Amino acid sequence: MFSTEINQWQIIKTLTKYKIRAHSGSFTAMIAIQVLAALFSMGGLSGYSGSSGYINYSIDSYSGNLIHGFMMIWAFMSAVLLTTKSYRYEDFAFVTNRFTSNLSNMLFLGFACVIGGVTTFLASLGLKVIVISFVAESYMVSEEIATVTYLYGLLATILYFILAASLGYLIGSLVQINRAFIAGIPILIFGTVFLSDQMMDQQPLFEQLFAMYFRETSFIFFLVKIVLTIILCFGASTLIMNKMEVRH
Repeated sequence: MFSTEINQWQIIKTLTKYKIRAHSGSFTAMIAIQVLAALFSMGGLSGYSGSSGYINYSIDSYSGNLIHGFMMIWAFMSAVLLTTKSYRYEDFAFVTNRFTSNLSNMLFLGFACVIGGVTTFLASLGLKVIVISFVAESYMVSEEIATVTYLYGLLATILYFILAASLGYLIGSLVQINRAFIAGIPILIFGTVFLSDQMMDQQPLFEQLFAMYFRETSFIFFLVKIVLTIILCFGASTLIMNKMEVRH
């Protein structure tokens, strides 16, 4: 027996720190995506104009939704990349196994999504300040300005990013176990959508899922649904990736 037993949690901690440093390019890409999305948002997401008597008016709507959407794609793709063979083999420079590798990946993604959530939330606020200060001649803020509202919004933003990352990690794991999933997953998604559209008196599947995760009025129910989905996605990914230990 060895006099010093390998501490698994210490390995996970070391791996997570290593991945934060090694994948610093992901954070650079994150900032670039936020800036790009903010520039697109400066043009306004929607607008209309009209007239009433001798008065002509033009109304434009500005929102940080585009930044959030771009960042969810970033979180999804970052998770997919971690499942690829080149990234997986990096872990074997350490004394590791599939469990420690997967858990460190999830911790890294969680950390990245927290940073992404905070910076995205600040970028959205910054966009509003710029529009109010330099673009809009007059404005109306549609949200209640309250600290609790902002805190809920920040937490929701982070959870949405982690949800996107967990879905990306699951899909990436499926693709690594069998390349057929590259074509199979889109066929399954679009086939399910098509079938749900054909069923009478039933809301399309994507609309149901969108309402389930993005239109929940109770923050507690929203929190439970998001957290459970994240756990299920990461749990399924771990089971899938553990099988790859036998194959490779």
